[in-house]
Amino acid sequence: MRLLAFAFVAALSCSLSFQARAADPHPWESAQTVLDAVNVDFSAKGIMGVASHVDDLEHALAGAKDAVLATRQASGTVFLLTDHDTDLFKSVIAATALAGKNGGGQVVSVANPYPMISLYLGSYYNEVGKFEDAARVLDAGLAIYEMDGYISPTGEHRSWLMLERASSSNGEKRFDETLAIIDRGLVLPVVSDQIRAHFLRNRGFALTELGRLDDAEQAYNDSLKLDPSSDTARNELRYIARLRASGQKETGGLKPLAKPATGP
Repeated sequence: MRLLAFAFVAALSCSLSFQARAADPHPWESAQTVLDAVNVDFSAKGIMGVASHVDDLEHALAGAKDAVLATRQASGTVFLLTDHDTDLFKSVIAATALAGKNGGGQVVSVANPYPMISLYLGSYYNEVGKFEDAARVLDAGLAIYEMDGYISPTGEHRSWLMLERASSSNGEKRFDETLAIIDRGLVLPVVSDQIRAHFLRNRGFALTELGRLDDAEQAYNDSLKLDPSSDTARNELRYIARLRASGQKETGGLKPLAKPATGP
């Protein structure tokens, strides 16, 4: 299971207007250049368009922590590296106060490329079955939100990263871990009905694999309340019905049974 491609389109379409960046290069600028190139190939080829950029994305993501810290080191200026924060006003106030401590300089808003870099890498690795690598890069992206003093802790990409991270856990058959990730994701400040429905479908998948069919059925039904058009949820409910008909018990260790074909 993985994120659908439209997740990226949605994430890319809600961009902010940013002030002009300083003339001197900053670490996030080179990362943004990498991301811009990936965006072009993703638009043309889908998730497999990421393949030729993996090394560049890995290199950029490796510098994420230092880049975030660098926004605080410029004397007199605070760079507001934001992730489409829904509470941007508070972020600006906090950054302005920090700028005052740095000598009364200005606040400059810049796009944060690292969450999308992490998301592209994680989704690509999940797509090609490299679930351990997916977990590694997604955890690196999520770690940014936990950094002390990070200006955009409720950024809108955070829930997408956690959703993709749940998919990597499912891929590794770490279903209890999946459930723990989903529990954390569902209480994030920025969780749309679309994302919540995805989380619930991931929950349903993990619960089914654990043999908790009643709970899985509830998760899929809850997801359909948020996304009535989901063929995936309906097909998984049919699969659960078949498991019950074949004599499956609520104790885990499901017998092999063909998944239903995708369709209405």
